[in-house]
Amino acid sequence: MDCSLQDTDTLASMQDAILARCADWVIANLAAFSPPTRREDEACGDPGLGPKRKALGELCVAFDVLQLYAARRLPDARDAILDWITAQTKAPYFFEHMYRKPESFAFYNSVHASLRKAGRRQAEIEHWLKLQCAGGLLEYIERTPWQTIATKFGLEQSGLPDALPPYPELVARSIVARFPYLSQAREMDIYALTHVIMFTTNFGARPFDDRYRAAMAETVLHLILMSIIRGDADIVGELLICALCLNVSEDWRVAEGWRFLYGALHATGAILDHRYVAGERLDDSPFEPFFASNYHPTLVALMAACLAVARRA
Repeated sequence: MDCSLQDTDTLASMQDAILARCADWVIANLAAFSPPTRREDEACGDPGLGPKRKALGELCVAFDVLQLYAARRLPDARDAILDWITAQTKAPYFFEHMYRKPESFAFYNSVHASLRKAGRRQAEIEHWLKLQCAGGLLEYIERTPWQTIATKFGLEQSGLPDALPPYPELVARSIVARFPYLSQAREMDIYALTHVIMFTTNFGARPFDDRYRAAMAETVLHLILMSIIRGDADIVGELLICALCLNVSEDWRVAEGWRFLYGALHATGAILDHRYVAGERLDDSPFEPFFASNYHPTLVALMAACLAVARRA
């Protein structure tokens, strides 16, 4: 069943609203996307990554998608996010932590990739990343298949060489080739699946592995309905990205996903996570409760809307 013309017009307006309102929310909350200070790290037991670097790294990924698909539509948002990411690298502790914690490689690589592709290459970060690669860091760390794909994708975005297997070999080892029965799919299984599809296609910029495309398209469409029933806006957003990457965005189940995501828009412009309870602080989170629960589904929805609007153009 395909969407009618009227439905298509309605979905386009929903996608436009999600794009504009999520972008506005991110810009209004940029100050929260900052790496921790030395004192904050010490208070948390000196972690390798921590939630604050994780959030900034995820902002970098969202920025990359926005720059790829919606820079002309949202030039002010693009410039504001880029300037913010650039500013975070000016703090002395930003580099101190980099040298002390090589396990934070993926985070620093995300920052470097965003700045490099925007024409703001950071020579010191690039030098450190190359040293880690030359020293064999990527070879001795144990990773699941989707994490290996994520590492390969990150190096690709940074323009760094890697000795990892090619994508087709990694996809064949991944959950894509042996996805569990839908009724048995855990949240972590779905996230592994979405990350394989998003990274191997560079968020829709290249085709997915033809051996698995048809099966994954149908799986993604079913998972959208399952995730709507569960009320999980974060996973619905990632699955909508995957539907666009797999070129099945005209299916009625995708339309239901967009309606659900639009319904999850908060008055502030954020996408509400189904686990969010007003005023309830997440365990050990350095963020205020609203940001902690809802920043990730908002970034995901922003990326999904960037792809959807670009495909309509």
